[in-house]
Amino acid sequence: MSPDDGAGRDYVHQMREAGYSDDEIREAMLAAGWAERDADLLLGREAAPPPPPPPAGAPPAPATRGTNWTPVAITCAVIVAFVLLTGPIIAAIILPVFARSREKARQTSCMSNLKQLSLAHLMYAQDHGEVLVDAREWPQGVTPFIKNPQVFVCPSDERASRQRSGGLELSYTMNSMASDGRLASVRAPAQTGLLWDGTEVMSRGDPAVEFRHNEGANVGFVDGHVKWMHEGSWSSVELQP
Repeated sequence: MSPDDGAGRDYVHQMREAGYSDDEIREAMLAAGWAERDADLLLGREAAPPPPPPPAGAPPAPATRGTNWTPVAITCAVIVAFVLLTGPIIAAIILPVFARSREKARQTSCMSNLKQLSLAHLMYAQDHGEVLVDAREWPQGVTPFIKNPQVFVCPSDERASRQRSGGLELSYTMNSMASDGRLASVRAPAQTGLLWDGTEVMSRGDPAVEFRHNEGANVGFVDGHVKWMHEGSWSSVELQP
């Protein structure tokens, strides 16, 4: 069939008379085997002119592909983009918070250790005429009053080689100025440090304190209470009984 075929023109006329739209007539003609160009000519439609050739030396135009985005696909794309853009920011905010929370739990465990050790010092003094233990051998002196030797080790003390005394690993330092001191002679037991997070068995003039808990250290005082002290406020701890 060709657009010059009278039967084709008659067909189009009859279909229009019957009330069919040109689009419906075109679909029917294509289904009957007509070429698109011939169907458009019979319907009085002019074929779109071919695109102009690209100028000499111009790169070829990129091929385009149709994209049919569904609401679900759009939502997924937005979520993925949001995660990719904000993930590093959220991680930078959350990870330090988790690290500080974990260290806070270790700090609490360390305070429990120092509380037991401080009470052990007081029990030793009660059994020895109100006199505190010799700072050079304090771990051995208070061991009889300790049920678990693990209390001598701070959970935040990650040094490969800790100080040792009498076979015990230690994370705490005793105030050498309180060595062999009488409890009754301590002027301010609630302000005088007895034990703290440290690096030596005894202070030996230098406090040997280690600020391993969120920029601070735990301190056990002569009266038996334990407190976390920020590095900037360490000077408030009394060392001279």
